[in-house]
Amino acid sequence: CVLDNCLFVKEEDDETYLISLYVDDILVAGTDERKIEEIKHEFTTRYEMKDLGELNYYLGMKVTRTAEYVKLDQHRYCLDILAKYDYLLQGLENKNYSTPMERDLKLRKFESESMTDRQTDYAEQFPYQNIVGALLYLSINTRPDISYSVGVLARFSKSPTFRACKAVLRLLIYLRGTADRGICYSGDDLKIFAYSDADWAGDLDSRRSTTGYVVY
Repeated sequence: CVLDNCLFVKEEDDETYLISLYVDDILVAGTDERKIEEIKHEFTTRYEMKDLGELNYYLGMKVTRTAEYVKLDQHRYCLDILAKYDYLLQGLENKNYSTPMERDLKLRKFESESMTDRQTDYAEQFPYQNIVGALLYLSINTRPDISYSVGVLARFSKSPTFRACKAVLRLLIYLRGTADRGICYSGDDLKIFAYSDADWAGDLDSRRSTTGYVVY
């Protein structure tokens, strides 16, 4: 697949077969179970492999299949992140947010120049890059609702400000209340709707515009 080097596609008559390969994790899907078994047999005759059966987890993503939908989520991954950085949320147990970021929040890289010594120490000790990196993997796979927030916060990875650190805490609190959310696929009709918009010179440091888009 030209859009994803880890995805291999084979179309045969009216049937389609997909192989997703990432290091030593392989996922095989297709329209004919008998053909899928043949593909897996070809692999096992050439390589030492183990068939783990029907898909439940893949690259940290949980797959739930019902008669109505297929759901992808990273509930366990979210809980691992929250457990690892629980010490940062001490005293915030009763806080809840329905959105991942404060509306119209404008962060500036030069805010560090006006921070107090206490705020500077807090930002320097804050595990900013580690948290944003973990959330980036989450936003790419199953949590598009945090994509914008993570994208904005990633701009401050090199030199996080006090307000940027607080924005990361808000995002963690949001995840605490929405850890089981994911992406659901249902129905057999493919109808795609796309919307896009952009602010005007919204970045206060570079005066660049930020484009946003959503696809249903």
